[in-house]
Amino acid sequence: MASFSSFPGQIDSFQFKTEILASDVPAIQRFQELKLKSNRTPSEETELGNLTTQLRSKLMAADEWNKFQDALVNMEVFIRDNVEGYITDKQKEIDNSKDSALIAIEQKKQNIIDYMDGTTAGQIRNDIGVMGDLATINKTSLVNAVNEVNSKVNNISIPDASTTQKGVVQLNNTTTSTSITQAPTANALKSVNDKVDTHVADNSKHVPHLGTTTNVGDVYSISTNEAINSNQKFTIKFNAASSTTPTLKINGGTAYGIKKPNGNYAKLYASVYSIFWDGTAFILQGEGGEYGTAVAGDVRAGKTIGTDTGLIIGTLPERSTTNIVPSGSVQNFPSGIYNAFAVAAGKQFASGTTSSIPALGTRSIPLLFTPKQGMVTFDMSGLGSNNGYKMTFPNGTTFPSGAITDYGYVGVGFNNSSLFLSNNRNDKVADNVSYFAYE
Repeated sequence: MASFSSFPGQIDSFQFKTEILASDVPAIQRFQELKLKSNRTPSEETELGNLTTQLRSKLMAADEWNKFQDALVNMEVFIRDNVEGYITDKQKEIDNSKDSALIAIEQKKQNIIDYMDGTTAGQIRNDIGVMGDLATINKTSLVNAVNEVNSKVNNISIPDASTTQKGVVQLNNTTTSTSITQAPTANALKSVNDKVDTHVADNSKHVPHLGTTTNVGDVYSISTNEAINSNQKFTIKFNAASSTTPTLKINGGTAYGIKKPNGNYAKLYASVYSIFWDGTAFILQGEGGEYGTAVAGDVRAGKTIGTDTGLIIGTLPERSTTNIVPSGSVQNFPSGIYNAFAVAAGKQFASGTTSSIPALGTRSIPLLFTPKQGMVTFDMSGLGSNNGYKMTFPNGTTFPSGAITDYGYVGVGFNNSSLFLSNNRNDKVADNVSYFAYE
């Protein structure tokens, strides 16, 4: 037996535990701090002892837990060594007593019957036999012996049945119970069986497979024992690919269109499909979706793309690296996917727009080269129908006022790879300024 528990010599007692409250937290934190401290002063030892007493109902000490474990172990050992054997012996004793008494009673009963058939009443007692031969404890009379046996039989305790032991079980007449200790009645089982039979017979709740078709062109046929009703799904294997407008006949009936969810005729392959019969058409399941407007010429050559009519192969050719030599004329290139363009060295140019230039204001535009020629366009605010000027400037020129008549002028110049624009009017703003410059 374990050393912390007193059982079975006497009943163990344990400290009653209570919940930790918010008000207990400071004391518990102080208790933990002192317990973890390796060198405590005498006053700290006293404080720790007081906290131990104060918090005994809140905390589980190691010796208390060990005592609880030992008590459990002692109880298990006691039951194994003393209770289980005792119960087994008593069960055997009861069985033996019951069987012996019943046999004896039955024999005596038969003896009485035999005696009454051929003897006088005065000889009955002698025929009963010696009461001491009874296997019961009480041997004073047959009545007392029978009562003793009856009492033992009535006191026999049969445990409830479970998934791990035999025993008494309660019947349950429902079909929705989740009990693991009750047994269904025959009526409950019949109810479940009836529902299963109904489900098996209701083919619309299943997805049957009809088999493999035959075909004449786009007209496919199938023979089956399955009853296919409206709004029912089934699977089927088509024996060959279709062309444009496939139809299906079941058991020699009317041929109905095989379509995609968008209402267009499907493109079938020699494969297995899941189909929904809506009463007017056979609709492919898991098929369809919307397609774009791309055609073969929009897709890279050799690659495929899905369309309403099936897969198509792209025809847009791949082009190798193309050399571009600048010239004064428009250059046209054939359609295709170009891996790269190589532009021959030539004059550099730059173009763009800049914000409005206020009266007497300037604008500097950094470039990667020194411009020599170009063009500037702008609107001079408040000039009505004469608004909008275009100036072409040669190398190093600043336009005089005469270049834009008497409405003022915009100066153009360059220096150190920068283009300079100036509004030389003192009463107008130059808007929508655009430029184009090249070497």
